[in-house]
Amino acid sequence: MEPDCSGLGFTEIEECKIIDDPKYGKIILTTGWTESTGSDGPFPYVPPEGWHFHPDYPEIQDPELGSHGGCSGCIMTKVTLYKQLGESEKPSTLMIAIAVVSIIIILYILLRSK
Repeated sequence: MEPDCSGLGFTEIEECKIIDDPKYGKIILTTGWTESTGSDGPFPYVPPEGWHFHPDYPEIQDPELGSHGGCSGCIMTKVTLYKQLGESEKPSTLMIAIAVVSIIIILYILLRSK
């Protein structure tokens, strides 16, 4: 399976791979350059839904504005993100709540009819 690291807004992707991470399990790990101040600061990078900053990888700001494919006056920061594989297949809290309520209603109806 080839990992999909598109749609992250990176101006340059350095790495995109699937790994077994000791903290997060099987993940897509990607490192790339953003026109931002990283996870913080006046121009933060906001990862798309499902993607998270990997805390074990430091953010690196390039002192040269506009490097790595950015605009000529842009601050450039290298960030590393991860996305858990199968994350979209996990049931949401709402779906779990609906299932539990449904089971309670069905049990109530069955026990009441006796």
